[in-house]
Amino acid sequence: MKGDKGDTGAQGIAGRNGRDGADGHNGKDGVTTTVTQRQLDTATRAKVAKIAWLLLPPRRICKPPGSHYRQ
Repeated sequence: MKGDKGDTGAQGIAGRNGRDGADGHNGKDGVTTTVTQRQLDTATRAKVAKIAWLLLPPRRICKPPGSHYRQ
């Protein structure tokens, strides 16, 4: 499915760097995606999202913008 190229970047949390969405689902080759490849991509996105969640915690709404830079 050639249309799956941009889906990984749109749905993946770690897709903000752009590389995960470009490489996902063998989009650069235009090869038909198998279910196993989709499961591997989902597992990889889960790992990267977990690491990104640990490195970049979500912003606290109660804090004013930019307060976490001044410590």
